[in-house]
Amino acid sequence: MDQIDVSGNDLLQINEESQKLSALLILFRDLNNQWTKDATIAQQIEIFLSQQSFPPQRLISLLKIRTHDPECACLLALLYCQGIGTEEKHELAFDLYKKTAQAGDFLAQIELGLCYENGTGTKVDNIAAFDWYQKASDAGFGGGHWFLGVSYEAAIGVYKNDEKAFELYQKAIQCGCKPAALYIAGYYFRGIWPAKKDRRKAFQLVKMSADFGYSDSFTVLGRYYHQGFCDTKDIHEALKMYRKGFDRANDHNAHHFVRMIFKQNKFK
Repeated sequence: MDQIDVSGNDLLQINEESQKLSALLILFRDLNNQWTKDATIAQQIEIFLSQQSFPPQRLISLLKIRTHDPECACLLALLYCQGIGTEEKHELAFDLYKKTAQAGDFLAQIELGLCYENGTGTKVDNIAAFDWYQKASDAGFGGGHWFLGVSYEAAIGVYKNDEKAFELYQKAIQCGCKPAALYIAGYYFRGIWPAKKDRRKAFQLVKMSADFGYSDSFTVLGRYYHQGFCDTKDIHEALKMYRKGFDRANDHNAHHFVRMIFKQNKFK
């Protein structure tokens, strides 16, 4: 049997690549645990690859032989969706998410649901999206409760049911999915059944979501400080939250509110 001759330099390169891939997977996991948007995750990945002098094409090659690992499969699918190291390949991303979701990975089930909901690599199918969110929720995954709650609130693949949505958001928070607090806050802010109007409670929930690091919460929390809902007026905190909203979520509404504060000479 022929032996493969591997030089010391080759072994060193393999070891370095393995370490970089491990570090990238940790970053990917942390960002997903914070429910960071895919576009923002892609930006962070590109920064990491640049700083580590890690060619994205080489990363794709390494991930292709590791798709049996759900995390590697989901990362490769993200690269295909965002066109990192390759042209955008939505159909391949969809296939990866589907295979991994069918194997029972919760994150892949959510991503597959989003593919169906947004028509990424497949036709828009809100009923299929709802079914995959339901699978993740039935398994007790906090993110599954959250996305299923959104489906009930926004009538995605199912009839609108605010009571069911509210219940699912509560379950998501109990499972540690704090971004769902932003969604349930809207019920308290507007007094939508089954919640009673309570803007102080709404503020606390938005702050919980923002403290967790969920990027969509920052601009909303900024509005609470800016407008002074439930005696929370604090222009300095508003500006801080708006800047976070723009920096982390590229929220142009946040940028607009920052300009408004300076224009009104309310920040000194």
